[in-house]
Amino acid sequence: MLKKSKRYARKVMDYAREHTRRIGLIGMSVLIAAVSMLFCLSINVVSISDGTNTHTLYTLKSDVRGILGYAGYTSGYNVIDTDRDGNKLSIEVVATFPVYITYGDETITHITSPLSVDDIILNAGIDLKEDDIVSLPLDEILESETYIDIVPAPEKTEDPTRQATLNTSASVTVSASVSNSNTISTLTPDIDIVLDENGIPVNYTGTSRVQATAYTYTGNRCATGVNPQPGYIAVNPKIIPYGTKMYIVSADGRYVYGYAIAADTGGYVKSRPTNVDLFMETNAACKAFGRRDVIIYFLE
Repeated sequence: MLKKSKRYARKVMDYAREHTRRIGLIGMSVLIAAVSMLFCLSINVVSISDGTNTHTLYTLKSDVRGILGYAGYTSGYNVIDTDRDGNKLSIEVVATFPVYITYGDETITHITSPLSVDDIILNAGIDLKEDDIVSLPLDEILESETYIDIVPAPEKTEDPTRQATLNTSASVTVSASVSNSNTISTLTPDIDIVLDENGIPVNYTGTSRVQATAYTYTGNRCATGVNPQPGYIAVNPKIIPYGTKMYIVSADGRYVYGYAIAADTGGYVKSRPTNVDLFMETNAACKAFGRRDVIIYFLE
């Protein structure tokens, strides 16, 4: 019996010696297969859609921000949806861009994804009033860097009882027949404009502070067909309709442009919709005035 056991053990050892390489290869193959399976189970198959293109990548990263950074979406994108199924992950992103919103005297920069003008203004924290004038349609969808100008709702005319108590001896009347020699405008109003002691019209329907640029003869008529002269100003007719009558002074108090009528369209309309151009007699006058804020008093 002992002899048989020794003989069997010798045969096993002889077999092992003869097949050591084969056994080693089999063991190595099993180990490689196990590691490969574990590795495959750890890899995330990621699909990233940015609204224009879809990118597929394979990564060991599992956090969304880390994956986006690895894929090159480091900034300028917002994640709007994710969907994970095992090791498969779908990420939907949308590009962001700045919108510059000027509301009265203040300009803010708001980073947004494509949204309507109304939603962008709301998300920027601006409480839009019913009578505020916005340079773009509220339902327009913005998809790239844009400027939005908002003209605040015109202030109401002062209380009539207060107007009645104004110091009339200190008021000045801009005559309907003779232009005020202190103003730049050469237009004469149809109805006398009464100014208070501060040079502000006693009667006006609203005010607006905007940026103004001086311009002079271009060799062309105004957009409304009239010949240019000081007092006819260029506007964005969507903001200030043609024919609107105004009284204009510079915000720094150095210039009194005077009685003005919206009669022309400026070339700045697309970039700065609320700006105005004030017609001057000469290039020297334009250079002296340059560009500055003005206060517009809208007349009745």
